[in-house]
Formats: sequence, structure tokens, C-alpha cells
Amino acid sequence: MLDWKQNLRRISDFLFVILTFALYFFSLINWLPFHIASLEGFSGIAIIRAGLFAVTLFVFLHYLSSAKKLGTIFSAVLLFALFIELAPHFPLKENRSDYNPDAIRICTYNAQGYQSENWFRFFPQMGEDVAIVQEVLVADSLNLRAQGETFGYETVFLSMHPRNEIATAILTRLPVSDVDTIKVDSFNDRKRSFLCVTMSKGDFTFHLVGLHLEPVRSSHVDASYAKSWTARVRQSKVIAAYVRNLEGPVIVAGDFNATPTDRSIRAIRKGLFDSWDVSGTGWGGTWQRNLPIFRIDVVLYRGFRKATNPWRFLLSKSDHRGYQVDLVP
Repeated sequence: MLDWKQNLRRISDFLFVILTFALYFFSLINWLPFHIASLEGFSGIAIIRAGLFAVTLFVFLHYLSSAKKLGTIFSAVLLFALFIELAPHFPLKENRSDYNPDAIRICTYNAQGYQSENWFRFFPQMGEDVAIVQEVLVADSLNLRAQGETFGYETVFLSMHPRNEIATAILTRLPVSDVDTIKVDSFNDRKRSFLCVTMSKGDFTFHLVGLHLEPVRSSHVDASYAKSWTARVRQSKVIAAYVRNLEGPVIVAGDFNATPTDRSIRAIRKGLFDSWDVSGTGWGGTWQRNLPIFRIDVVLYRGFRKATNPWRFLLSKSDHRGYQVDLVP
């Protein structure tokens, strides 16, 4: 009977060692000097990182209760590393303030191909100065422009999907002084395009880059999960280099199709503030609308004093929640 219990304990100890190594592998894979796209696309998701943290905590408590010093140290180091990575993306104090007329109220929303009559009318009601809307039907562009003119929005429209059937629209009430196009590689020699719009509010001038990065998987092109992730890495590097060369305040916003902990968008995030991290509270998920555990709709910035009044909202039947925030010059 004693031998049976000892054997069971040895097996348990061995399995915990294997589990510890597996946790290290999946936790650190996002920081290796080379890419393993098929695994990184999965392990880099914020909710998966949170799961790794929970399992590592369980392993740490097991080693601690078993008085296994080496295992306790190894698991504690990993636990600390995951905590440092995740903590900034789970803010605990929301930054709320009265509306500042000098602030720029901006939102990003993925319309998922629904006609603009189902969602546009809400933007003036919400007081948006600028809206970046992804997956707008190109066939709906004239209707969108007409609605924009009715409510005082200048519509900057750009076809950005390889099929040229859907596009990203940037709607703004602010004066536009320049529009530039950024082209990046997609699949099968196709291109995606993004806009950089220079606009101003009073004497304050800033650049806005509106994004809709490569989806996790696309049925319209030869795009596996790994290929999509790799394409996002390439696109992010191009966008990051472009943003670095811009002078003055910058906003980078849109549907990133990746959570903040994903390595594929690390290049873009470098040097920019995440408006949710500094003003929101909790997880901040925007997809899927009924169980929003993935925060992929994001507003990043530099050159503004602060971000306030973050809000996630539901419009039409899109599977995304929109995200709005005030940026104060």
C-alpha cells in the first residue's frame, strides 16, 4: 500500500515538472528571437495568457505546499513575469471626467458589412468628432457620404480589403489638411491599404492612422491561422515605421484583430499609450459582442495629455462592440 502511494506521488511530481516546463514554453514563446506563428497566434491571446497565469498560480501553490523549493522558485518567477505582462492591460480605476470641449472624442467600430443606415445616426448622438469604421460596404459609400454631409462629417473613404468590396471609412467633423495612403502586403500578392489623415481642432493638429489589420482567418484568400498571424506581423512593422516618422501627436486606432499581449502587434504599440490601459477598468473586451473577452478594437495615442471617459457600445448586429474615448490635447 505504501509503495502504491509513493509511486503515485512520483508520477504526480513528474507530471507537475512536465506542466511547469509546458507553462514556461507557452509563456515565453512570445519572447523568443524567432517566430513560431502557429503557436504564437494562440499563446499570445490575452485570455490565454490569463489562463496561463491561473495555472501557474495553481502549480506555485502545489510546490509551496509540498515544500519543493526549486519548483516553488521556478513557478514564482514565471508567475511574476506573467503578472507584470498582464497587469497593465487590466486597469482597476476608470478615468471619468466632465466632457472637455477641447477633447477629441473618437471611436472605432467594425460595422461587419451592415448598411450605414443601421449605425451612422448614432455617431452624432454620441458626440463623435472622429469615427473609424471598418468593414463598410463599398456599395454603400454614396449613402454614407450623404449621411455624413447631413450631420457635418467629412468622409474620407478608402477601399482596403483585397476583395475591394469592403472598406474602412474615417468620418470627421474636424478640418482635414492632408490624407495619405499606407499600403501593406496581404496574401497572394494582394494589398491592404490604410489611411493617415491629418486634421486639427482649433490650433491643435494631429495625425490619425485608421487600421483594420489582417483577420485571424479569412475564407476569401488562402489564409491559414499561421499565415494570417505572420501577415499581421509584417503589416504592424510597416505601420510602426510609418508612425515613427510622423511628427507631432498621433492616434492609431481601429480593429487590430489581435489582443494587446499578441506579439504580432507589438511593433505598433511600442511608444504609444493604450487609451484603455490608462483610462478604463477591467478587461475591456470588444469581441465577441455577447461575450466580449477579446480586446481587439483599440485606440492608441501619443502627444495628448490624457485619455478619459472610455465606453464600449453596441450598434446594429455587428459581432463587435464599438469603443469610444476622449483624448485631451
